[in-house]
Amino acid sequence: MKRRLSFFLSLTGALLCSSEFFLKLTTSKSLCQSEGCILATKALSINFPLFDLAGSILFTLLAIAVKKDQKKIVDLLLIPALATEGLLTAFQLKYIGAICYSCLAIFTILTLIAITQLSRKQIETYTAFGCFITVLIFSLALLPETKKLTHNKPVLVIDKQCLHCKNLFEECKKCGLRIETVEAKNLLPLLRCFGINEVPALVVKKDSKTKEIIIGKSNIENYIKTHLLANKKELLQKTGFKNLLLNPLEEKDNQKDICTIEKPCM
Repeated sequence: MKRRLSFFLSLTGALLCSSEFFLKLTTSKSLCQSEGCILATKALSINFPLFDLAGSILFTLLAIAVKKDQKKIVDLLLIPALATEGLLTAFQLKYIGAICYSCLAIFTILTLIAITQLSRKQIETYTAFGCFITVLIFSLALLPETKKLTHNKPVLVIDKQCLHCKNLFEECKKCGLRIETVEAKNLLPLLRCFGINEVPALVVKKDSKTKEIIIGKSNIENYIKTHLLANKKELLQKTGFKNLLLNPLEEKDNQKDICTIEKPCM
């Protein structure tokens, strides 16, 4: 019974990884459209189609090993697989703050396969679980600390050395607009997920799957005027926001009110 379950789980994993591989290869899309999946794809320096292909091969080998009752091979395949899942899980928990459901499905399948092997009381099976727990704990402990951009409210990313950031923050303060600010240096890994290399930057959560990124002081001022202060005319009169026109957002290459993160601000 357990052998049949392991075989079925292995085929399910192979089908899931193969589907992801062909979908990403042909359409650049994914079966999983959660925020965690999207950010994990952007953040990790991994060729995900090849990563999915490797997963498909792994589960196919697991299915063959289970079918032929090659228990040692099953255990040896589970060890690196669960160790890799430990690293991915730690990254999502520490940096993204959101779960990739595709990764969670793969982890669940691998865990269930490993559980079916526990009754044999082989050291390799316990080693597989040990690798997952060890990699997870050490990754959470050793990966650099960072904040998360999982807030429902707009978050202003600034740099203390950036004059444009300072001026924008003062304008927001004058009009009584409470907007959360975070130092760019405190969330560098996550900023790379969004492709943010300049400040000031305003991160706005549009829905459960997407975030809007506004780069540059004047662009952010326009956004604040049209979205955050649209119904507060008395506040607009107190700041420079009242003089802004509803111009299209400036292209990054033409902007003069931005500073590159971790570089001297001109």
